[in-house]
Amino acid sequence: MRVRMLSAVCLAACLLPAVTAYGAEQPVVVNTGTATMHAAPATVEFTLLKDFKENDLKTAAEKCAAFVTQAQEALRSGDVPPLEVQIIPGAVISIEERTVRGGVVARFTMTPFNAPGAGPLGFAALCDKVTAMTTALSVKLTGPKFKPAENDSTAAQAVTKATENAYASAESLAFALKSAIYSVQEAEILDLAWSQTPTETPAEVPQLSCTAKVRITYQLAPLAAGAP
Repeated sequence: MRVRMLSAVCLAACLLPAVTAYGAEQPVVVNTGTATMHAAPATVEFTLLKDFKENDLKTAAEKCAAFVTQAQEALRSGDVPPLEVQIIPGAVISIEERTVRGGVVARFTMTPFNAPGAGPLGFAALCDKVTAMTTALSVKLTGPKFKPAENDSTAAQAVTKATENAYASAESLAFALKSAIYSVQEAEILDLAWSQTPTETPAEVPQLSCTAKVRITYQLAPLAAGAP
């Protein structure tokens, strides 16, 4: 949500000059634009889940709680401690089978792993350690899941670039109509999405992609009287 608000402010600052209305008969052009920008991930998450099936749900819940504590301690005692370990409280997933599921989400900073050279090797070592720990605890592992920084400017850059692409096409259409873009009537961000896994880009470290799609309504200059 914070990224969307940032992008909306950027979009407004780039596209909303003073507008003077000429009436409903003034022609408009509606156009969309898309753009993709890239940035190194800020954090990575691993999710560890385990089911506990016992003779009664109370016992299953107790064992689940003990496992959650054990998993937290194992993660924090590693060579690379996580930024945060969030608990997934034990939840009854089957009354009939008396099964409780719980786990943890471990979030690590990607800062040391975004460095060219040794970074990718260090991240591979981290993944090996997490995998070994999950094998020892007999849990289900989900991840890695990468996330951008909350204050990353890449989203705003993607919106700005998408806006530029929309304007270029609209300007060509206005020229074909023997007119010109007079002002922006409306600007809307249709979509703003980050990839969940690194994309193939010509970079030394993995990159996440942010794709923006905008729709802009442009007012054209009024046609002169008698113009074809």
